[in-house]
Amino acid sequence: DAHAAPPLTPKAIQAPGVYRWGDWTITLEEAPCPDRPVQSPYDCWLRPAPFPLLLRSRRTGDSIRLTGRARKPVKKWHIEEKIPRHLRDGLPLLTDGEDNVLTAAGLGPDEAHTAQSGDPALHVRFSPSIPHEGK
Repeated sequence: DAHAAPPLTPKAIQAPGVYRWGDWTITLEEAPCPDRPVQSPYDCWLRPAPFPLLLRSRRTGDSIRLTGRARKPVKKWHIEEKIPRHLRDGLPLLTDGEDNVLTAAGLGPDEAHTAQSGDPALHVRFSPSIPHEGK
């Protein structure tokens, strides 16, 4: 596909803040998890993980367990969720230093890393910096 987004260089995240990565703005904010946290494909509340975290493209072998669903490879989730192939490599994943996927833009948080109401949390928001064509 001539219009495929090239995989982007991984970016180490040393602390909460606002980060640019490719066509995305990623906001990480430490805050107590609210009573009814919104857990969506682009906005989620995670249990705090030790920094540095890593923003990167998907890799062979990456898998995620979406809340209440089975663990599957990220590639399989992208297909099931009908995310266009040309966008998939440009979608950021947030991982811990050990290659565990904490959350994936377009899919949502891994169930094991989801914060509970009232707990310390890391609020993660993925926002496209430019409009994506052909949505």
